[in-house]
Amino acid sequence: MEILYSVLAFVGLTALLTWISMRQRAAAWSGVVTDIREHSYWKNEVEEEEMIVTYRTDAGKKGKLKMNTWAFGQSFPGLQVGDRLIKESGQYTPRVEKSGSATA
Repeated sequence: MEILYSVLAFVGLTALLTWISMRQRAAAWSGVVTDIREHSYWKNEVEEEEMIVTYRTDAGKKGKLKMNTWAFGQSFPGLQVGDRLIKESGQYTPRVEKSGSATA
């Protein structure tokens, strides 16, 4: 009977995490970067650093992107306050549209 409960718990957790991931990937929004901060904290006696990008969507909602500094440098090189973030349906992360750039 314990094996059945374990299997049901595993299936339930997997379904929940899949649903959350699908919702995140299906979401679409665009907004403007309002703040970029570097944050450091201690984890297992090692200092970790992360970047926190705060944005406001065109609908007026506030949001945050948190990632380690390496991923930030790879995904958003040169990101500045005022740049637009555009999250398209089917993508996990938004793309950057630099402020002052012409749109086609």
